[in-house]
Amino acid sequence: MKISLGSVAPARSACEKLTEIMWMVCMKVNDVAFLKTACQQVVSSRRFLKWTYAYGFFATYAADQRKLFEFHQAQLEGTLERLSDILENTRWESYLLTEVLSCQPFYELRAHVISLTGVVHDFFSKLQDAMQQETLVLPTGAAATKRKLPV
Repeated sequence: MKISLGSVAPARSACEKLTEIMWMVCMKVNDVAFLKTACQQVVSSRRFLKWTYAYGFFATYAADQRKLFEFHQAQLEGTLERLSDILENTRWESYLLTEVLSCQPFYELRAHVISLTGVVHDFFSKLQDAMQQETLVLPTGAAATKRKLPV
């Protein structure tokens, strides 16, 4: 089953389809709750990320602050894409087969998705807080610690 999380509406329906399928094979609620959480995080992070581009365009950051902002933006984007890729390209139905000898691969993938969801949530929250409180600044003395390259 290929699931697309490229935009908000399809992502919501994808989440519903995933949880519906997992319910059909009588998995426990706690075993599949991570899918809904991960899909919701992808949706909210993508929505937030698209507005960071406009914010970054109009922000009046110094050069070092702009680089820091763009670094945090890129970290969120990269981790979000990894999570989205796993959710979209995993053949979830292969975990539903009754002939499967072990559930271990499912639980390993589940742990990985939960971990990535937490990382995306942390990047999302910290970047959002920094933008709201305008605290996206370099640590004191960071500019002074830069080394000049010999010419």
